[in-house]
Amino acid sequence: MTQPLTVRCQLIVPANFRQDIDETLVGFADACNQILAVAKREDCWNTTKLHHKADGGTIALD
Repeated sequence: MTQPLTVRCQLIVPANFRQDIDETLVGFADACNQILAVAKREDCWNTTKLHHKADGGTIALD
């Protein structure tokens, strides 16, 4: 029998990185919303098929 272990930790982000992290989170949410729109439009809920339909449709930022 295995016992699951859970670790809880708090990430303390220096103030000079907070804006960068917020921008990253906004970009990630935007990409998720774009993929959701493809899933709804194509009525596709299979993750592999959806990956191929949405691949290239999301914006990649350098």
